[in-house]
Formats: sequence, C-alpha cells, structure tokens
Amino acid sequence: MDSVVPPRANATTESGAGVVHALLAELDDTSNRSGIYVIGNTSHPELINEAFLRPDRLGQIFIDLPTPSERVEIPQAIYRTRYKHHTPYELGALAQVALDTRCTNFSGADLSELGNKAAQSVVARLMQDTGSPKKIVGADMIDACSPTRWLHWLEEQDAPKVEAASPLRRH
Repeated sequence: MDSVVPPRANATTESGAGVVHALLAELDDTSNRSGIYVIGNTSHPELINEAFLRPDRLGQIFIDLPTPSERVEIPQAIYRTRYKHHTPYELGALAQVALDTRCTNFSGADLSELGNKAAQSVVARLMQDTGSPKKIVGADMIDACSPTRWLHWLEEQDAPKVEAASPLRRH
C-alpha cells in the first residue's frame, strides 16, 4: 500500500495523485456494494496516504512478529515445501537457526530471505572457486539449502530488519 498510495507530500506526479484519487473513489464506492473487500498490507503504515487510514475506509489489523515457536515453524515449513527429502536432523537444525538470538526480530519474510541468501551464497562461492562457471549439481543445491548454510549466512549479516523498538510494533 505504501508504494501505491504514498502520503500527499510524497505524491510527486500528477499521475500518482490521480491514482490515489481514483483508488479513494473506488474505495468509497465499495460501501454501496455487498461482498466486496479491499485488503492491502504494509510494513510502514506511516508511509500511507492519511486519507486511506480513516476509520470509514480501511481498518487496521496489526500482525506482530512471530513468536519463538512460530519462528521455528516458518523455516521448517519453507524447507519441507521446497525440499521433499528432508530429515529430522535438518528440521532440528532449522529450529536452532530460528531460535538464534540474531533472528529474534525476524519476520516470516526475513526468515524466507535467509534461506534464499544462504542458497545464493553457495552459488557465488562455487562460481568463485573455479574462476569460471561451474555446473551446479544436486549436491551443491543440498549444500545451499542446508540449515548449516543458513547459519553461516546469518553470521555474516547485520542485525534483523525489524527492531524491537520499531514503531511498527505499536500498531
């Protein structure tokens, strides 16, 4: 929502302002129709045009960061979906990753990205090791997807994206 309906001060073009006005008109018109629901999301409610946040237009539901047990479930679910042949050891290792203190304020998207970045780091390493492109085989992908690789990538990174003191935690 924040990219589609920015605050008035940030609407830099006439076409951008036109989009905002058109969406407001459509949103107001939905109250005359039954069975129509408008759903949008943002991680930055402060970046949404104030007109959209009026009580008679869009309500607000805050979805907090995952609890420790939910943080364990998220990467395990991602892993089980992507890699059909997984072991209890791998799922246990992912639990360790999710409970690592550096993941305390990770969202589900952050945890998913952690797995993606771990895989990308293996591909980058393989490309650098040989000096020329190398065929990536199944064993390389298994390495890229291993929970150990997730931890290695996490060790190389800065703090989580969403901080405990973030204004997002108050909504």
